[in-house]
Amino acid sequence: MRTVRTVRIGDLSAAVIEKAGAAGQTLAVTHERELIGMLIPVTQNLVQFLIEQNISRVLYNIHQGEKELTIPGTMTTLDREIPPGSARPGPSLTAGIPETGIGRPG
Repeated sequence: MRTVRTVRIGDLSAAVIEKAGAAGQTLAVTHERELIGMLIPVTQNLVQFLIEQNISRVLYNIHQGEKELTIPGTMTTLDREIPPGSARPGPSLTAGIPETGIGRPG
């Protein structure tokens, strides 16, 4: 079971994330004492665990990808699935941050 550690966004760094990952912690990221996000550090052990739990799917998808590579013209690309310029813009990355918020001049 993972423990949760609260970290101010101004104190968030690669070292903090790495230490949390090694300790099996999830980070609750705050700004002005309000929760703005949850961060689950991904460690080599977590990736290994997830792959081991899903190895049959991983191997199947690798096999399917390699098979598609041998057939000319069958590779699906992002440009084919989502033609350039047709994607709808996602939500603003600054939605909900006050004008005097992080990274904005006051």
